[in-house]
Amino acid sequence: MVSIVHRMQSCARELAAGPLLNETVDRLRAAEQPLRMAANLHKQTVLVDGWDDVERNHLVNVLVASAKGMFFQGTKKLLLSGDHEDAELVADIIMAGMKSAGALNVVQVFTNTCSVMRAAWRLVEEQYPW
Repeated sequence: MVSIVHRMQSCARELAAGPLLNETVDRLRAAEQPLRMAANLHKQTVLVDGWDDVERNHLVNVLVASAKGMFFQGTKKLLLSGDHEDAELVADIIMAGMKSAGALNVVQVFTNTCSVMRAAWRLVEEQYPW
């Protein structure tokens, strides 16, 4: 019974992660585009948070929020160097989130305070000193 359930879960994961998922994401992104454009007219907050999935991959989610709504920008899988995340990659993820929101419209960026995020912040502040 366990092998049947495992095989069903595997098949469901493969179906959900293929073209059906990509088509659905594309359709939803197109539908929300007018809302995103309206949100870009307002001051925005970029939210960045890291987490580990069940396979122990370290991922970073990026969201952008304004008075007009909150939008999921995406998830980036981090490459690990030794036992630590790469601050340059995290800084690039933060800056990409800022650019997608219009860097001059970003009034705050929320992250946690782990050492990698603090190192990434120093790199971000070099590019965006205001």
